Amino acid sequence: MRFRGWLDLERLDGIGRLEYDERRGAHEDAILKEQLERYSQRLKDFEDTKRGIYPRTDEIKRDPQGQQMNGWRR
Repeated sequence: MRFRGWLDLERLDGIGRLEYDERRGAHEDAILKEQLERYSQRLKDFEDTKRGIYPRTDEIKRDPQGQQMNGWRR
């Protein structure tokens, strides 16, 4: 957005308009999409790491003696 006009800061008077800058808008949109992509990848990496440390409850297995192993090695 770009402001076109004039303002008198002593009298708080003026006239103007806001103009949309297509080129800058497209550039900001590309930056936002890149940031969202990086955020999504970091979140996926975090969830993968968390899943490796804390096994999900549906992955709980029992050994032949019937003791829970919880996905951990003994």
